[in-house]
Amino acid sequence: MAQNSWTNLIFILLHADDVALFSCSVDAMQNLLGVFKTFYQICELIIRVDKTKMMAIQPRNYPTATYTGEPIQVMQRFI
Repeated sequence: MAQNSWTNLIFILLHADDVALFSCSVDAMQNLLGVFKTFYQICELIIRVDKTKMMAIQPRNYPTATYTGEPIQVMQRFI
């Protein structure tokens, strides 16, 4: 039986107050951000867009995602 390649992917990592989201496209990232927006509103938490970053593995000219209408800064690398 063929296994769905999506079943073994990591979509989220959590550590303290940091979150790392993973997606295969900007549309998928926008969907994840929408889920987080709803969750954070329910929990009365705030996402600081000015501290939020995104990075594309390929292609490098990846379009940016937005959160509440604000573009998320695209990084070339994380240190």
